[in-house]
Amino acid sequence: MIVGIYGLQNVAIHSNNINILVQMHSKKSNVGMAAKAFLLTAIGLGLPIRICAQGVSAEKADTMVVFPTQNLEEVVIVHQAPIVKLKNDKVTYQVSNDVESKTRSVLDILRKVPMVTVDGRNNIMVNGSAQFKVYVDGRLSTVITRNPKQTLRSMPASHVKNIEVITNPGARYDAEGTGGVLCITTKKGGAKQAFALEKDGYDGATSGSVHLLTGILSNGIDASLSGQQGKWSYDVNLNGEYMYSTGTIVESDVTGNGTRQWMRQKSSSKTPFSMGEVGVGYDIDSVQSLHVSMSTTWFATKEKSRPTYLYSGGIWGQGMAFSGSQKMNMNEISVDGGIDYQRQWGDKGRLFASYQISHAPNRNDTENRYDGLDTSLHPEITSTVKDIRTEICDRTTQHNLTTDLTIPLTRHQLLNAGVKFSFDHGESRATEMRFLNGSFVEQKAAAMHYRQYQNIAALYAEWEAQWGWLGLKEGLRYEHTWQKSRYLKGEGSKFSLHYGDLVPSVTLTARAKENSTFGVSYTMRIRRPRIKELDPYVNKSDPTQLSYGNPNLKAQHLNNLAIVHTLKANTLAMRISLNHSWSNDGIARYSSMKDGRINTTFGNIARNRKTSLNAYASWNATRSARLMLNGEVGYNDMRSREIDACNYGWHGNLNLGWQQNLPWQLKWSSNMEWMSRRYSLQGYDSGMMMISATLARSFLNDKLDVAISGMSGLGHGGKMYWESVSSTRDFTNISRLIEPMQDITIGITYTFGGKSRKYTEETVSDSFEMGDSRIVKQQMKRRGK
Repeated sequence: MIVGIYGLQNVAIHSNNINILVQMHSKKSNVGMAAKAFLLTAIGLGLPIRICAQGVSAEKADTMVVFPTQNLEEVVIVHQAPIVKLKNDKVTYQVSNDVESKTRSVLDILRKVPMVTVDGRNNIMVNGSAQFKVYVDGRLSTVITRNPKQTLRSMPASHVKNIEVITNPGARYDAEGTGGVLCITTKKGGAKQAFALEKDGYDGATSGSVHLLTGILSNGIDASLSGQQGKWSYDVNLNGEYMYSTGTIVESDVTGNGTRQWMRQKSSSKTPFSMGEVGVGYDIDSVQSLHVSMSTTWFATKEKSRPTYLYSGGIWGQGMAFSGSQKMNMNEISVDGGIDYQRQWGDKGRLFASYQISHAPNRNDTENRYDGLDTSLHPEITSTVKDIRTEICDRTTQHNLTTDLTIPLTRHQLLNAGVKFSFDHGESRATEMRFLNGSFVEQKAAAMHYRQYQNIAALYAEWEAQWGWLGLKEGLRYEHTWQKSRYLKGEGSKFSLHYGDLVPSVTLTARAKENSTFGVSYTMRIRRPRIKELDPYVNKSDPTQLSYGNPNLKAQHLNNLAIVHTLKANTLAMRISLNHSWSNDGIARYSSMKDGRINTTFGNIARNRKTSLNAYASWNATRSARLMLNGEVGYNDMRSREIDACNYGWHGNLNLGWQQNLPWQLKWSSNMEWMSRRYSLQGYDSGMMMISATLARSFLNDKLDVAISGMSGLGHGGKMYWESVSSTRDFTNISRLIEPMQDITIGITYTFGGKSRKYTEETVSDSFEMGDSRIVKQQMKRRGK
């Protein structure tokens, strides 16, 4: 909004800053005295202030105070923009306000996001669960949901505006995803937005950016372009990155039944990544809009290693030592498209309809060769250790149809209802080849061809009301699943089943003060098994360990109860949540020893109980420094009667961050992460410690950003050391990962274009969720210069 204050001209008050432009003709003028009085008042209220000369951009002004010693043409009072927005049911991390976003990946930024944990192997957990849904610009991303750690590791954070963690999604979102929903919003300028434009006086605008990244472990480039011409808008985003790693060490030590199987290998890998997307929007009129988008993602990993083996006991006799070579090539592709229609009436009435299609084929080839293996003394080992090549091809196609309607019942009550249909087709084809007479020959008896069809129909309704300081949101979602599987090759019989899930959710909020809110929520989530967990193909790439899926898996049901408190003050923002979750049919990965080899599969065998306390705090220690804390402490209890196993224990993680504005317009950011041991049903994963830091500066009126970052592990020579232990009555399996992670990265970002010079624009955003899409309605208010 544009407001006026006596003695001051052009005072603009925004959500994150206050800009005061003052024309000072004399130090003793009324204007100068009014400005001084206003500054003293702002200082007394604790507002961070910056004073700068005319022409300096206020949008990125640092939080500091400079008292005037000479005539100034412009006075800017800037309130420090929060890096995290806190609500009872979700938290929003403002990635664009993080200095490290200029040189780091989205995976690196996720380590600092509240309610998100990233362990030493880059496995991501949301709200304490590894099962979650990922949405990008309001649309479900199948490629990221299927392989989040690899895809988000390749996605540059400079491309992202913010990340939302929705811990209590409610009835609008899919019931699947036991940990909640992760929403990523990219820096798109207009294509996914519907603009209510004035018919006259708009001459269009185009903006974009180019980002270059180079470092020890990766190099990349990405570019974006967006614009608006009349009722048409468009977005184009391109990204490419090349990552490499050398010197990664993997060790495995299996003991049990009088045998020992030890392996150590050193590997190197290369991972090219590319992503492209384009979107076009059209405003039918002031209340209706249409949007069409298409995107593709591709990445491949090539890994080579030289393993060394030492086996003893059982069929291995007194001991056998041999070596080998291993190659792995993995390709994943995702092609996504969609069309959205939305209509708005009044302030809160909305209709939204969309169709989305996603096609994601991937391929994983592995080849194992062995040297120095003497089978003359023990011919029976040839059935365990043999030159082998496996080719596994997976393909998933998904169609989604969604209709969502929001109806304002009264001034303080809303009713949201919708329907969704999802049609999934998954297919897995596996081929096994043995090295015979100088070449690989297909073993037709070991081939597997497996198809799965899964259709889901959902109907939901959600009622939301606000009575002064008290708020209530209730929702109910029903999902019916039809599942059918068939085997074209290999062992297994076709089967079909269908079942329904009723998923309730309720949230009660109370505002104790203007800046203090309490909330209590209950939600149920489900987790359907993935095709890799259902696929019965036996993977024999490791001679001592076999892994395969279980086609009889059923959906898991998880209940979660949370008590949340948020507090916002002048210099402090804080969110504390106490969570308790329970499940009696949890899908768990477990292992057993059969015929001297470890067999790993999945089952609905886990009875899980978890209680945790999550805390986030951001404190503006001074006008130029901010301290952030993000941590969790919890207790897990896991039991299974089927495999006669139980495990329990405490766990915790902590991320400490410090941001500092330095002289010469430099910005400093540093973070330290610590994670304790985490327990699983049959063992535990070790903890870790790491540190990162970034120094950045802007040039050319904030058009050019330059940043340099560093990252290193703490201990173990700066490398990442990660140990996983699995133990039963029959065996103990200890695996270790030692990975170089010391990295220095330089990032350069150039931004061009922007607002039309003919007008001074201010954007007022009204954000809301509709079904599976997060639609942003922007109203542009303009004033001719």
